[in-house]
Amino acid sequence: MESRESPVEMKDIDREAGGARPDPESNPKSRPPGKKRPPFVEKIISLWHKIKARAKNYWLIAKEWLLSRNMGKGDRWAFVVCLLMALSVWLYVMSTDDTSYEHTLSYVVVNLEGMENLTRSDMSVISGFDNVASVTLRGRRADIGGLTAEQVNAYVDLSEITETGRHTLPVKVDLPGYSTLVSIEPSHVTVNVDINAVKDVEVRVKIDYVVDATYIIGDPVPNHKTVMVTGPQSVLDKIEYAGVSFSPGHITTSLNLSGTLKFYDEYGRIVDNPYLKCDVSTITVSVTVTMRKTVPLTVTFESGISSNYHVEIKPGEIILLGDPKILSEINEISVYTVKINEGSVGVPLIRHISRLGLPEGVIWENADEGINISIERLY
Repeated sequence: MESRESPVEMKDIDREAGGARPDPESNPKSRPPGKKRPPFVEKIISLWHKIKARAKNYWLIAKEWLLSRNMGKGDRWAFVVCLLMALSVWLYVMSTDDTSYEHTLSYVVVNLEGMENLTRSDMSVISGFDNVASVTLRGRRADIGGLTAEQVNAYVDLSEITETGRHTLPVKVDLPGYSTLVSIEPSHVTVNVDINAVKDVEVRVKIDYVVDATYIIGDPVPNHKTVMVTGPQSVLDKIEYAGVSFSPGHITTSLNLSGTLKFYDEYGRIVDNPYLKCDVSTITVSVTVTMRKTVPLTVTFESGISSNYHVEIKPGEIILLGDPKILSEINEISVYTVKINEGSVGVPLIRHISRLGLPEGVIWENADEGINISIERLY
């Protein structure tokens, strides 16, 4: 009767045989005459059959364990979960521990280093200060995968520049100790260097506002009429004036405004260069708002009785200019006080007023014309 081996018996036989069953193809005696493989191929075939046999044995062991009556359904699920977790951990470790991972960072700002040497030589940069580069690093994913463009220092060294003009310089990168540099694009940048100079620049103020017809806006007065600007000569030559702008909206009172200067060329375009320096950073501008108000004129009677007098005032009203807050409190002006029993019946009392006791800051428009008063006692 033919004997059959069980899977478990096969497993035991394989263990005794070194983990692999003999391969008929690998046995020279079972190979047809004249057919001979190279030694290298023989080794590969032998290794393949060993791996195949071991994998089969491990699968039989796992299958027997999983199908065992002593193992519950929960134990089988726990085995599967543990197997998946182990596989995930292995994949993660393999991916993070691999030092061939490459990470590209775009828009890395290329800084200019060594500016102090240019400054000592009375030189500064005209252009080339706004370059960016794309940097590719190699290393472990865990080390470089989270890097951002702001964490990488790319720069060009200006310390070797000794004359004005255009200079093409290599871009360098301060690498983290756990990474290597793969590439920089662009690998070189061009900077333009010029002589430093000084220029006095006029300050101009622009204000956009809305105002009622009764208000008068005076010319804005800056606390500096000119400023001194230092920078590259060719850039200074483009500057026509230094300007500051405000938009206060609807104006009803005097203002004090502060703003930052910008430099403009003759066409009103901004002249921008990070190496321009101004001796004044902030400009304060005062704007005087004057109200124009028509006020009626009256006379005052010391006795408090006006029925026995006939009074004529020419003009009957005047125009005042001043602070809106002050003028809002003035609704009429008494230009003369009639004393008790002053004047004679039928004889007009004529007075000319050329000055008024007005609050400080309030101006009488057309004061040179004066005021004429005629007071006639009736009885």
